[in-house]
Amino acid sequence: MNDPTAASPAGPPAHTEYTHDVDDWLTMIATGRCVGITAESTITQYPRPGVVVRLVRDAARSRCG
Repeated sequence: MNDPTAASPAGPPAHTEYTHDVDDWLTMIATGRCVGITAESTITQYPRPGVVVRLVRDAARSRCG
């Protein structure tokens, strides 16, 4: 049984940050300003020191293209 509150982080509610491109987005993640979810291919195409990749095991698989 899934408890939607079980995975909720402590602190204020999340908000959306807007960026113009993947490089800006990854810079925000590397500096600790935010977290993000993306396709597995992003880390291969845009390797970035300071960015840790974690598999979201219960997410549905998606296909691009």
